[in-house]
Amino acid sequence: MPAWHAWLLIGVTLLVAVVMNVTTFLQVGGTAFKAFLVFLLPLAALLFVAHGNIGTIIKKPRLGDIPL
Repeated sequence: MPAWHAWLLIGVTLLVAVVMNVTTFLQVGGTAFKAFLVFLLPLAALLFVAHGNIGTIIKKPRLGDIPL
């Protein structure tokens, strides 16, 4: 499995989990703003940190790496 397939799978799983959590939270009686603070803000921070590390995890080939 290529690396981007794994990232896509992780992203879709996180998205489904967040949507399920927010809808459950709203059914219980919470407001959308509280749902945003509880679930989406930590997720946004996590994705921000992960985005900075994706470049180091998936190294782009440089010109010197390609055998001519």
